[in-house]
Amino acid sequence: MRLRNLVEAYIAYKRSLGMSFVSDAAVLRSFCRAMGDASVEAVKLQSILAFIAGNGAQTTRWGLKFRILRGFYRYALERAFTDVAGRRPERAAGDGAQHQVLQDAFGSTRTATDADSKRVSLAPSSTSAALW
Repeated sequence: MRLRNLVEAYIAYKRSLGMSFVSDAAVLRSFCRAMGDASVEAVKLQSILAFIAGNGAQTTRWGLKFRILRGFYRYALERAFTDVAGRRPERAAGDGAQHQVLQDAFGSTRTATDADSKRVSLAPSSTSAALW
């Protein structure tokens, strides 16, 4: 499947849910232009990260692009169009493997170290994660 077709399907899906999805759609279309006329399988993780990073200093735009592309790739993963690295996932792997791919690629759990050198999770609790 072509990347542009999948992006347009995602935009139509979000709009069918009642979202205006204008600025996010612009970022996704910009992503398509940056990747060229590529198939979904041809897009590599390094290309995705380069698009998110952009040129120059890191700004809040980085976080916006990250959030938008994370939603897009979750949509693609849930519908088995691709895995994060651009390959089609194995169907026999099951939902747990797809969830692990998302965790690995997008670092859903960040950790920090407190004064006692114990690892402290900065991930939202399961209750608040369900509300996101």
